[in-house]
Amino acid sequence: MVILNIPNVLTLLRFALVPLFIFLFFSGNPYLRVLATFVFIVAAFTDLFDGYYARKRKEVSKFGRFADPLADKCLALSAFFLLVIRIKSPILLWLVIVIAVREILITGLRLYAIHRERSIATSLLAKWKTVIQLFSIIFALVYLNVVKDLKVNFSFLTLSNFDYLIEIFVFLAMTLAVISAAQYLKAHVKLGAKAL
Repeated sequence: MVILNIPNVLTLLRFALVPLFIFLFFSGNPYLRVLATFVFIVAAFTDLFDGYYARKRKEVSKFGRFADPLADKCLALSAFFLLVIRIKSPILLWLVIVIAVREILITGLRLYAIHRERSIATSLLAKWKTVIQLFSIIFALVYLNVVKDLKVNFSFLTLSNFDYLIEIFVFLAMTLAVISAAQYLKAHVKLGAKAL
């Protein structure tokens, strides 16, 4: 049974915002795409607040430990694949595939750990990975849905600069994703060894 405290409600809200974000992104209407950007930013902020409330109010639950990172992954991966479809960059596609494989692997490990009533704490590097992922997605969405679609110009950047910056940010997120995955695997092996 899901306990409907503030952290869990925010997590469920984040799940609910994912299909809305996808619908608005694919709408074809530039103003609805701007709204999609806003929806993503709101969803990203729910991730900050649910963790804050869970710790402050001591409302960390078994559901929250699994659902919170799963909601993050659903939000980020849906956005990454939408960006791949929109930008059509082979480099971005491969970066996103690596991130997706990592997220699926770590989600499986988390589910197994919870099933065995073990706890694998989120590392500082993994938290930074999430921050960089969300930043790179928001940067890309603002570029595509505001700068490009609505023809808003920034004199200090050209459109080609934006393209390269998106790939650089996603590459950094991918690098942190791979390194933090190695940390998770190491922690998982240690927990398994202790249980023997």
